[in-house]
Amino acid sequence: MKIAIVAALEAELSHLKERIGPLEAVPCPGGAFHTGHIGPHEVALVRLNIGKVNAACKTQAVIDRFHPALIINTGIAGALSPDVHVLDTVIGTQLGYHDFDPALMGSFPPYVQSFAADAQWVHAAAQAADAQKIPWKKGPITTGDLFVSSHADKERIYGSTGALCVEMEGCAVAHTAFLNEIPFLILRAISDSADDAAETDYDTFEQKAADRSAQLLLALLMQAV
Repeated sequence: MKIAIVAALEAELSHLKERIGPLEAVPCPGGAFHTGHIGPHEVALVRLNIGKVNAACKTQAVIDRFHPALIINTGIAGALSPDVHVLDTVIGTQLGYHDFDPALMGSFPPYVQSFAADAQWVHAAAQAADAQKIPWKKGPITTGDLFVSSHADKERIYGSTGALCVEMEGCAVAHTAFLNEIPFLILRAISDSADDAAETDYDTFEQKAADRSAQLLLALLMQAV
């Protein structure tokens, strides 16, 4: 199966690059992506860079060049729900924006307020997390062009979305996959609590959280034959 694995940061891909190879560079607008294999799957490892526009543009470019049957976005996020803690993993079921009025989204193409992840892959990810004894939750994830680092912003976004966590690319990846009729899965490990201590926690836990998300992804792809 051809799978595009996309992430905003090099830190979110480094754990994967260390465990697969050889990798082949494929020229692409916005920077080359790399292809290789994980188990039986042919994969493209793609750095998106941060933010919704970068994520959507690079995801579309990889779709056009690699033609994946599945898109998985791995990475880190800030916790919104009090039930989600640093280094927990969130398996996204619905992806929405916190900085785009959902009523407007529903009134104009593509006429949806959020994007549903592929249910079979959500279930498989939960099984893989259990097998690896990785703490996980599944539920909605929200995306916007803001690094959430204040209690006030956290409460506002959680109150309006009910999402488990917040990040900056997932819904743009989901949106692009939806328009191309490609199933997708969004995985996030928690690096901080999206509050006044977020910047300090992020610096401390960024790589550990990125590796945790990648660990789940590797386990998922090795079992999903």
